Amino acid sequence: MLSILKRATLIVMAVAFLRERKAVGDSPGVNIMSISRPTFKAAVYAHAVYIPVDPYVVSRAQAVENMKINLHIYRFRAAQAKKQNAEIIVFPEDGIYGMMFSRETIYPYLEQIPDPQSETWVPCDDPHRHKDSDVQVTLSCLAKANHLYLVANMGDKQPCDPLQDPKCPEDKRDNHRSMRFSPEFNHFLDGDNHRNMRFSLEFNHFLDGDNRRSMRFSLEFNHFLDGDNCRSMRFSLEFNHFLDGDNHRNMRFSLEFNHFLDGDNRRSMRFSLEFNHFLDGDNHRSMRFSLEFNHFLDGDNRRSMRFSLEFNHFLDGDNRRIMRLSLEFNHRCSLRFSRNIEDIRPYQFNTDVAYGPDGKFLAKYHKHNLFYEDQFDTAPPSHVYFDTPFGRVGLMTCFDVLFEEPGIPLVEKNNVTIFAFPTGWRDALPLLPALGFHSSFARALGVNFLAANLHLPEFGFDGSGLYAPDGAHAFYYGSGSHALSPKLLVSEMDVLERSHRKGFISYQRHTSSAEHKSGPLSIVDNSFEQPLYDIPSSAQFESVLFYDTYTFKTLDQLYGKLEVCQNQLCCQLEYAFGTNPFKIPEMYAFGAFDGLHTHDGNYYMQNCVLVKCADALNKKSCGQATKIANTFFTKISMQGQFSTPYVYPQIITSDGQGQLGIFKPGAWDFNGTSIETNPSFNSSIISAVLLGRDYGKD
Repeated sequence: MLSILKRATLIVMAVAFLRERKAVGDSPGVNIMSISRPTFKAAVYAHAVYIPVDPYVVSRAQAVENMKINLHIYRFRAAQAKKQNAEIIVFPEDGIYGMMFSRETIYPYLEQIPDPQSETWVPCDDPHRHKDSDVQVTLSCLAKANHLYLVANMGDKQPCDPLQDPKCPEDKRDNHRSMRFSPEFNHFLDGDNHRNMRFSLEFNHFLDGDNRRSMRFSLEFNHFLDGDNCRSMRFSLEFNHFLDGDNHRNMRFSLEFNHFLDGDNRRSMRFSLEFNHFLDGDNHRSMRFSLEFNHFLDGDNRRSMRFSLEFNHFLDGDNRRIMRLSLEFNHRCSLRFSRNIEDIRPYQFNTDVAYGPDGKFLAKYHKHNLFYEDQFDTAPPSHVYFDTPFGRVGLMTCFDVLFEEPGIPLVEKNNVTIFAFPTGWRDALPLLPALGFHSSFARALGVNFLAANLHLPEFGFDGSGLYAPDGAHAFYYGSGSHALSPKLLVSEMDVLERSHRKGFISYQRHTSSAEHKSGPLSIVDNSFEQPLYDIPSSAQFESVLFYDTYTFKTLDQLYGKLEVCQNQLCCQLEYAFGTNPFKIPEMYAFGAFDGLHTHDGNYYMQNCVLVKCADALNKKSCGQATKIANTFFTKISMQGQFSTPYVYPQIITSDGQGQLGIFKPGAWDFNGTSIETNPSFNSSIISAVLLGRDYGKD
């Protein structure tokens, strides 16, 4: 009895443990709740992606050759990362095939990615399990060869049967060549007519809007097996084809029917149908239809009927819209019906994939928040993560980071402590530069954030980094007066057993309890002892920042304290310049925004911003993008009266020549609603931002 109780207890404990650690792509044997190691090494690659120049649809073979160019670079960088003892590497969004695709032109680059929750697969060891899986096999082999976790971004196609899913994508590539197929089958076994079967098939093919090349196909079959008529069969076929205009859309139809009643096979029947439909000279829209029907009535199998249908629909050379349908029917007073459909109006998803050090396929995530990506379908929100010896890794892609889903639930409900973040992020200064906003996510939510961005400075794609709750452990920005090459970043990161998120601090009016200590370049020797806001400040004005109207005040003294309010948000700033901006000259302004942003998406923000104005003589330029700053600050103390607990802090620096930067740990602190620089702070600043997101008002 004791042994039974022990085993029962162990089973209950095991079930509880599995429920606790259930995840998409779990790595066996890892308990993230009891990680003993203090650090791990991570890598991201800022990749200058090779973008195919073909403006038309290429074959699958050509698409694979194009992708191999980028995958060859991935192979080299993964090996480099391993030499530096990296345990996980992240590659950018669109890094395997590039951008500028339509729904049609990207199709040859997509692969059907299986569900890792439904099957265990090491593509490197089993490369032929799924067809057209060249990219998946390569990524798996890179992870296995270098014994590291690997996260990359690629395209996924998933079949969608419009008979089962009314939300299947419409054919956005060429609607005039769409195809509809609907079968209807009824089988009755009750009463005297218990062996009666009716089968009806309706097929509609529409080739363009005015329907002049439309084709109708209907089949009705009635089979009676009861009584003396057990061997009777009735078959009727109706076919309509419209061929107006010139005859280059001619149709060929051949029918062969054989019915044998003599000998042992006297009650067997063979029926075969071949249908060929040619629409133009190059035959790229040809259609093949074949039907084979076998009917056996002799012996024990006298009431058995076999019906098989194979249908192939080819719309162009690379076969990308091929549909195969097979049907098998057995009638022995029972029915078996199966239908396999491939690539009928498929879903197309922007997808992150993850592989383990053994090459095992761990997880896939479909991007939820698309940004001008008509080639892809919007996926429902999902929370995808996998476990490692150094923490739980969540997957999220680019524009996702601005929204509640999937990032916030991954942290708050699933205890994700590391984000693998493939992105193709274009700088949106001064509010949303890649370096600033991605590092602010790590700061605000207390997680490690591995951001791999494309490195195409000439197109505005720049800024990758390894970010932690205390600051940037490594970052790369390769623009400026001399654009730099792509780069692999590798850095040691602290292991976090849980998010180190700063708690939401209720609003308190800012006061200064210590004297200001200026840096070595400061020209200020006064302390801030006078009451807050007693220093006269400039009048308020409005200017546009990132398509929204902000309320601003200029920083028109060498040091001071300002307050700016808009709607329900009030922002406070205490500052000191380390150099005289009025001699350079440069102008800075402090502003507030509280409202719904509606450009390139809808999201509600409450923002406090300190920005360098693009033109020192024009207040209306405050909020415009600029990368050049020569004015040093020795103090920035900034806070806001936010109605949301989700506040993302950032400070962006400039080298005076267009090269942006952020700070390593220790330069400034964030307590949930405020930024406070340390006493030795002394740096030229482009912007300082507290970006509040009220997800409930989106």
